[in-house]
Amino acid sequence: MRRQGAVFSSPRWCSSAPRPPSRRRPLARSPVILDNLAAINAVRGRFFTIFAGADANGDGNPNADRLGLEGRNSLEGPGYRSVDVRVAREFPLGGRVRGEVSLDVFNLFDRTNVRDLNTVWGSFNPNVAPIASYNTVRDVFNPRQAQVGRG
Repeated sequence: MRRQGAVFSSPRWCSSAPRPPSRRRPLARSPVILDNLAAINAVRGRFFTIFAGADANGDGNPNADRLGLEGRNSLEGPGYRSVDVRVAREFPLGGRVRGEVSLDVFNLFDRTNVRDLNTVWGSFNPNVAPIASYNTVRDVFNPRQAQVGRG
C-alpha cells in the first residue's frame, strides 16, 4: 500500500479495485501439466559392525563377537542416492467432477543402492586377511519402478 500522509490508500490491484478481465485460457483446455514433483534423496552410507565370524571370547556364540578391539558401527557402507518423480494431469469430466492421471517413477536413474553388506571378517585377529566375501553386497534396495494411477 502507498502512504499518503497519515492515510493509507489501496493500489489498483487490491480486491476493492476492479480487475481487468483475465486473458488466460481455462486450465481444463490447457496442455500444461498441473502437478509435477521430484524428490531427491541423498544419504551418507549406513554404518555396520565388523564381526569376527568365530567365537573369540569362548561364550559359545560365534555370531556376536567383533573383530579385535573394533567398536560397533566402525564400517561405513556406500551412500544412498535416489530421485523419485511424479507427473500428473487433471482434467474435467463434466460439471464439478474432475479426473486425474499420474505417473510415478521411483529410483529414476536406476542406481544400485546397498541395503546390507557382508561384515564377517573370518577371524578374530585383525592382522589376518579377511575372507573373500567380506565387505561385499548382501542385499540392495528396489531398482527403478514405475506406476500409473488414475483418480
